[in-house]
Amino acid sequence: MNREDDSQSSTHREVVDTQPKNFLSLKYGLFSILLIGIMVIPLFWHEPFNYLKTLVENDTRGGLLIYMFLMVVATVVAPITLAPLIPVAGAIFGPLVASIASIIAWEIGSGIAFIIARKYGRPAVRYFLSDKLLVWYQKIIPEKGEFWAIVFLRMMLPVDVLSYALGIVSTISFKKFMLATLIGIIPFSFIYTYAGKSAYSGDITGLVVVLLAGVLLFGITLYSYKYLRKNDTQTNNSSDT
Repeated sequence: MNREDDSQSSTHREVVDTQPKNFLSLKYGLFSILLIGIMVIPLFWHEPFNYLKTLVENDTRGGLLIYMFLMVVATVVAPITLAPLIPVAGAIFGPLVASIASIIAWEIGSGIAFIIARKYGRPAVRYFLSDKLLVWYQKIIPEKGEFWAIVFLRMMLPVDVLSYALGIVSTISFKKFMLATLIGIIPFSFIYTYAGKSAYSGDITGLVVVLLAGVLLFGITLYSYKYLRKNDTQTNNSSDT
């Protein structure tokens, strides 16, 4: 029975490795730049702020619902992103409300994307998830500790494409996926919105503090993820011998 399970698992994960060795490091570097950019953009780009402000001037609840709807759509229709609107929402709705709204929207969108990928498979995501990228996602999900690996990846990688990839390459159940997603998206949802609030209120000290907190959290998450993968590799090597 164990042989059958191992066979199914290996079949589910079997791919041809066509990614360069430094691809993972490149992704982390790009995401770090993205994180800093999302926090700094509100200082120079006021169009998203003006757009959302117009929506909520006469109907705050309606504007919040529109914001959540757009976030859900952006998560499902990958790789469209409304990430620059997150700190803007923090400035308009307040960090707490904007964070909760973003978390709910991301959770719903991620669940929809996961179900689509799990039910319809590779053809459903072929237009935005290349074979090479899918190979990379398969590489970065360890066989042991899959749940916490997804939590860490949620904190380091964009929500949209990752949801589709996990629906295809992972063996995690839908309930565990949703829980891992929820845990993973909470920290940076608050960081983004509080960064936006600090930026638009002119609180440079607060913005720097939030930015440093985000970088520190990202570093801790990256270290934890690498530690998890290292243990998984060692476990697999010892089981092979």
